[in-house]
Amino acid sequence: MRTRLLTAIGLALALMAYALPAYAAAEAEHLRFTGLTVQANFTSTEGCTETIVWVHASDGTVIFEPGGPEAASGGDVSLFQRDVCTDTELRSAYGRTQLTPDQFLIDEEFTRASLAARIDVFDAVSGADIPLDVNITWTGHGDTYNQDEKSHEETPGLKVHFYLDGIYRNGIASGTISDGTTNYSPTLSTEYTYLAAIRVGQTKVIWG
Repeated sequence: MRTRLLTAIGLALALMAYALPAYAAAEAEHLRFTGLTVQANFTSTEGCTETIVWVHASDGTVIFEPGGPEAASGGDVSLFQRDVCTDTELRSAYGRTQLTPDQFLIDEEFTRASLAARIDVFDAVSGADIPLDVNITWTGHGDTYNQDEKSHEETPGLKVHFYLDGIYRNGIASGTISDGTTNYSPTLSTEYTYLAAIRVGQTKVIWG
């Protein structure tokens, strides 16, 4: 059974990067995800060190046609640090993990959500794995709104159609993302922060 760790952004990236093997005849693959998701963006500066952290979590179902639906719940963290005084990259780390039902909770009106999980990230700068304890809560505010995105790409031997649509509510997120020494989310997340119900899909056709 094929599984994917799916989040709003992580799923989109996985879909766009999803690689099919080459076949002599045309082959088509269809992938769809439906579920609830959250996103938060924490930005802070201490001295010369700027820190940016993105957090996503999703819970829903994925379908790899012609197969049936499979449960898909996952969370991911992207961690970037830069010395703004010397313009030096200090960290560029990413990791994702499958979540159990009690680790990611969100109500169907997307007014509140919480994520509590250990997510290991790999830092491309140091080459080290960094275990992060993530404990974040989201509170939605304001009215919901619809947003959608579609794209179609075509190159020799490959066609890709992608869509993402959903109902979103803006939110505020707070909590800790810690390696045991440093809390990388000391501020509130207010920009690019939401709770949502989304549908994501991709059809890829390859030949030659």
